[in-house]
Amino acid sequence: MPPPNEFILLAVDTAGIQDYIFNSNRLRENIGASYLVASVTGTWAFEAVQKAAGNGKDVHNVINNDGTLDDQVTIDQPSTVAEVLYSGGGNFVVLFRDSQ
Repeated sequence: MPPPNEFILLAVDTAGIQDYIFNSNRLRENIGASYLVASVTGTWAFEAVQKAAGNGKDVHNVINNDGTLDDQVTIDQPSTVAEVLYSGGGNFVVLFRDSQ
C-alpha cells in the first residue's frame, strides 16, 4: 500500500491590519499600504508559488502573476506540486504537495 499523500496548506491573511493601514487620514499612505497588501497576497505570492514549485508542465496552476489560474491543474494530479486555492481581499491560500 503506498504512503498517504501529505500536503502543506499555506494561508496568508492580512485582514487584521486594516485598522493599522487606515488609521491615517492621508490618502497617499492609504494607497501605498493598500498596494503593499495587494502585492503580498497577489503578484508576489504568485511569483513565490512559481519559484517554489518550479516551472515544469502542470506543476502549479498559476498561469501568470495577475491572478489567472488554470482550473484544469489540481493538486490531486501526481505532477502537481502546488495549487493556489484562493487569492483576493487580502488573503492568499495555496496547497503544496509535501515532497520531503
